[in-house]
Amino acid sequence: MLNGQSISNIVQNSNPVEHVVSKEFILGLLRLGSYFSIIYGKKINSSTLFTLILENADIRYIFVALTGAEGERNALLNILHMYPALIKSKNVKKTFQRSLKR
Repeated sequence: MLNGQSISNIVQNSNPVEHVVSKEFILGLLRLGSYFSIIYGKKINSSTLFTLILENADIRYIFVALTGAEGERNALLNILHMYPALIKSKNVKKTFQRSLKR
């Protein structure tokens, strides 16, 4: 049975704008992954895609434009939110360490 509190929770949790923005971000991420898959002729996993985005400023710019994110930082944090296992990835850690040395 629905009461007033559960209805307000449903309305608050189903913000249509947030839903559209998250769908747009996911589609942009998938499009970029598909593009690299075609270019490199092999499957691209989330770790490889995240590393490619981190290493190249031009790719980051394209990624932000494709996803409609507010900036590079938010775009990268959204990827980490979608794929929390990336934080434990050795490739991602190495890429972060290299980018910090620059």
